[in-house]
Amino acid sequence: MTAKSPRYVTCTRCRARVLEVRDDYQLGVLIGTPLLDPVALQQLQVVACVITGVQLWQIHEHAGKHVTSSRSRWWPRRPVDGYIAPVHRCGHTWDAPALDLKPDEVVYPDQPPF
Repeated sequence: MTAKSPRYVTCTRCRARVLEVRDDYQLGVLIGTPLLDPVALQQLQVVACVITGVQLWQIHEHAGKHVTSSRSRWWPRRPVDGYIAPVHRCGHTWDAPALDLKPDEVVYPDQPPF
């Protein structure tokens, strides 16, 4: 598998739009195919997930591409780069802004400058 960026897929159980993890940037090894809810959790939501045991993933940019890294319950003291997304649980909704990992479309001018 050469593509390492996460991609949008449909959950086979609940038909929700989720992110499929295709590589773990930090560990270099991926066990299974984790699905993530495409939301950017706030700091208090991250703390609640750590306390309740919800697995979290960090989505950040490296060399111009989005990469994913599994996060343990031990977090650095300073904020991490990128977004924090939880593992998908069917039927669970998050009160957090949705992630949009698509690149911005190129805007072409109506009239060329020359």
